[in-house]
Amino acid sequence: MPEPKALIFDLDGVLIDSEPLHLRTWVEALSQCGLQVAEDELEGLHGRASDEAILWLQEHLGQRAESFSSQELLEHKRARYIELMSTELRAVPGVDEFLRRHKGVLPLGLVTSAGLKFVGRSLKIFNWRNIFDALIGAEHVTRAKPHPEAYQKVAARFKIEPSECLVFEDSEVGIEAARTAGAMVCAVATSLKPKTLRRAGAHWVIRDFHDADTLKSALGGSRRGKVANWVHGLTH
Repeated sequence: MPEPKALIFDLDGVLIDSEPLHLRTWVEALSQCGLQVAEDELEGLHGRASDEAILWLQEHLGQRAESFSSQELLEHKRARYIELMSTELRAVPGVDEFLRRHKGVLPLGLVTSAGLKFVGRSLKIFNWRNIFDALIGAEHVTRAKPHPEAYQKVAARFKIEPSECLVFEDSEVGIEAARTAGAMVCAVATSLKPKTLRRAGAHWVIRDFHDADTLKSALGGSRRGKVANWVHGLTH
């Protein structure tokens, strides 16, 4: 594999450890709409845009989904998430240093299923507003992940091919989107197990951005050596 010409990051679960808060606020929003659902029933929402999340809920909750209005549910969820994000969100360990070390060395892109208002609030919290050279949010695409459109668009902004990008993702739908676009993928195991991420198609897997050996392999385009042994140890 060639060395990447750009680094592309998902937001939730890659830069910020936000998936627990997303699950919590989905549960609270559903409760406000009269539906009691446990967090482990909602794991399939991981990495999905709002519209895709509603479709998933309607499919997987069946007749129970008839008890809520989609618009009302989203409004409850968004309001509660905004209320908590400034105090509850934490950066994934090591990511701030990683971003700042590579700023100006390689183009840095942000690709997320979140809306731009949420993205702006998150970037402000962590002082990342001037870090990224390109941003693709929910408003920039017509087809959400797992469709590859977002990754195709960010590569086009950098005037390179998706295959020349190293993408950091944490969800199965995100990995599918990046791989379908042709990109290399380093998965971050903040929410899903390493073996799940490998099975989804990730070339490398890290727990966080303190995993210097695996990151060195990914940045060098190498899949051999320590990374294979590390993943083997996690999955057996």
